[in-house]
Amino acid sequence: MLQFFRRYKAITALALSFCMLFVFIGDTFAENKTEDGIVVLKNDSKVIEVKGTHKGDELYGTYDKATQKITLKAVEKANSPIGFSSLLTSNTNKEVEYDVNLLEANEASFEATLTEKKTKKEHKIKENGFKIELNDKVKAQLPLIAPVAGILGRAVIERLLGLALAITINGVTWVVASEMADSIRNREEFYYAAKIIQQKVVISGSIDYSTAYTRIRTGEDVFCKNQYLAREITRIAGNGLTPGTDPDGETHGDGSDGYYHHYHPLAPLYGRAHVFFFNY
Repeated sequence: MLQFFRRYKAITALALSFCMLFVFIGDTFAENKTEDGIVVLKNDSKVIEVKGTHKGDELYGTYDKATQKITLKAVEKANSPIGFSSLLTSNTNKEVEYDVNLLEANEASFEATLTEKKTKKEHKIKENGFKIELNDKVKAQLPLIAPVAGILGRAVIERLLGLALAITINGVTWVVASEMADSIRNREEFYYAAKIIQQKVVISGSIDYSTAYTRIRTGEDVFCKNQYLAREITRIAGNGLTPGTDPDGETHGDGSDGYYHHYHPLAPLYGRAHVFFFNY
C-alpha cells in the first residue's frame, strides 16, 4: 500500500509539472529573452544553448538533445567579487565549467548537483539556493567558488528544460516524444522507456531489450526505433501472439502528439502497455 501511494504521488507531481511546463512553453517560445534575463543563443535539432547575466557575470547553459545532458559554464568578469567575499577581486576573467546531475526539476521541487569539470568539486542547487558540500577541503577553498552558478543555475537549467519540453522526476529526465524523433531515428539504440502524461507521450533514456520486454509484460510503455522492432517485441511479450490479429493488438493512432502509432500485446502478464514507434 505504501509503495502504491509513493508511486501515485510521483505520477501526480509529474502530471502537475507538465501542466505548468506546457503553459510556460506557450508563453516563452515567442521571445528569446524572458523576464529572468535568460537569453536563447541556439536551439536546433542537436542542442539548446542559453545565457544568463548577473551584474556583468555570465552563466552559459547547454542541453544536448541526443543525451539529455546539461552542462554549464560560469564566466566571472575581471574585477568582480570572487566567491562570497567582496574584499577579494580578480584582474582576469574566470571560467568554470560544470557537469549537471539533475535529480528533480518539477513543480514540487528542484535539486541538482554541479560538478566542476577541472577540479571535480561538487556543489548542490536546491530550492533555497546554492548549497555547498561543506567538507574541510571545500571550506578552505570557499572564496574561489563562482557565485553566478548559484544565483542563476536554477533559472538557466529550468529554461533549458522548458525549451526542450523536458522534466526530471527522481533523477529521470522525460522529454516530449515529438522532440525525440530525429534523435531516435539517428541513434543506434532500439528501445526507450515511455509514459503517457496528460495526453502527452514522453520518453526517457534508452533501455536494453530485456528491460523493454519486462516493461511491456508488466504494463509499462516502451518506444521503439521502428515499426518492425515494435511489432516483434510486442508479439514476444504477448506470449507469441502476433499483434494485428485482434482489435486490441492492431497498430493504431494517427501519429499526432499524444497518440503515436503503437501496438498492444495480446496476452501481457499485467496491464495493457503501449509499444510506440515513429511512423517516419
